Amino acid sequence: MNYEMAQYIEVNTIALVMLVTMWYYVVGTHRVNETKKRQIFIKMLVTNGVILLSDIGIYLLRGRSASHWILITHVLCVVFFLMHGCFGYFWMQYSLQCLCPDYQPSKQSTVLLWAPQVLSSAIIIASPWTGWVYQISEENRYHRGPYMWVVMTLACVYWAASVVLTVAEKINPKQIREASVYCALLIFPLPTFIGNLLQLRFYGMSIVWVCSAISLLILFINLQNNQLSRDMLTGLFNRRQTNVQLAWEMEHLPDSGYQLFLAMVDVDHFKNINDQCGHLAGDQAIIQVGKILRGSCRKKDFIGRFGGDEFVIIGHTTAAGDWQAIKETIQQKTAEVNTQQGLPYWISLSVGVTMYSRQDELTVDAMLSAADQAMYRVKAQRHLTEKTTAIKH
Repeated sequence: MNYEMAQYIEVNTIALVMLVTMWYYVVGTHRVNETKKRQIFIKMLVTNGVILLSDIGIYLLRGRSASHWILITHVLCVVFFLMHGCFGYFWMQYSLQCLCPDYQPSKQSTVLLWAPQVLSSAIIIASPWTGWVYQISEENRYHRGPYMWVVMTLACVYWAASVVLTVAEKINPKQIREASVYCALLIFPLPTFIGNLLQLRFYGMSIVWVCSAISLLILFINLQNNQLSRDMLTGLFNRRQTNVQLAWEMEHLPDSGYQLFLAMVDVDHFKNINDQCGHLAGDQAIIQVGKILRGSCRKKDFIGRFGGDEFVIIGHTTAAGDWQAIKETIQQKTAEVNTQQGLPYWISLSVGVTMYSRQDELTVDAMLSAADQAMYRVKAQRHLTEKTTAIKH
């Protein structure tokens, strides 16, 4: 093995070690309510790994001119190029999951999403006979085919579409996400894009998928940092992030043209669920409440688990009926869960809300205390109503 080959394999091996390390950690740590995103991320790790392994195999077989070695090289080349489109497709799926977690593609959308990969696959699979994407010499050496640019362009369609979707969401004021989400989605393609430019400029250089491994590492770090602000059980924001969000709202409210609302949500008789059905059922109830709130609020609203069986909702309103619509949807979604899920317990929520305008002088503790008191007034009224109803019967 010459020095050049040793360096080439060493770089790819380092990238593989990075991928395996990330895969081991992600597979070994289950994240509730992030299953889809987690599965797609694992697929990208595996796809990138297969590409690197194929690339190493093609390089190691150089000069081995026996027919069976040439056949294996063809197989490796086909796999290598097929995985390009797969990686782009998975990245598109990941971007959609980040931007639109509840997105369910129609049949037409599914066909449209698969079209570039299907077309690319047809060209690649034909290449051992046509030489369109790659060619293998009698000395078993790889050479670019005349239409390799077509395959690379089709793979890049997914990357470009993901960037367009991210930018469109970022500039749309009604589609608010954390800045870190947009940042990660826009930074992720950069190392791969730079690697493509270098590889096209300098023939023989193969660093695109090493750069993709670096992109996945950046995304992995972003995912881990994101976990610091999330509740492990529900996937909602945790108390720490709630305090950060309230501090941000206090700073920006005086210069705003909206009202701020802070709602505190409490699960009624939660202790009874734990005592009668067990703590696993109690955890499941908390998860169900998280789903109810996520399905009831607008995308721009902040939803957090404050602790135990208490949740908070923070949002902006410019119309009197905004909060009332959210509250009614919470009641409707709760009723649907109780009647359709077949749970061994009944979920009931007490919701108290406080409203603030730009003239109000606020502190985080005062806001939380006021929302808590509003919630307990609702809970006390509900208990009184339940007691009165019980006496009548």
